[in-house]
Amino acid sequence: MGKAYFALKDGLDYTDLYFLDPTILEMLAYTASYAHKYSLPCIITSMKENAPGRKTSTHKDGRAIDISVKGWNDYHIHSFIFKFQEKFKGRGAYNKSGENRPIVYHKVEGSALHFHMQCKRR
Repeated sequence: MGKAYFALKDGLDYTDLYFLDPTILEMLAYTASYAHKYSLPCIITSMKENAPGRKTSTHKDGRAIDISVKGWNDYHIHSFIFKFQEKFKGRGAYNKSGENRPIVYHKVEGSALHFHMQCKRR
């Protein structure tokens, strides 16, 4: 077996990868490639599971994933966000103000800072 380019947080079901939107899979591949290039961890912390407190069904629908930034420094976090937004411009989800945002760096109650990647509905 070769080197793994990303990992799943304990408790996630790897078969959920089969049901992710193809754009999310592209986003994951891009993230894994960036992380590999700079020897950074790439750990999926949330996929399709139905977590308490979620306001939308984007994760459940396979249109969003969360990636841990533990082990990433500020330079890599912000550089990656800039490159990611350029690469996936127009393919991300739209927020309530109409802004296209394929990636958000944030923290929600009960979680650590992470990347939330979300594609628009097909």
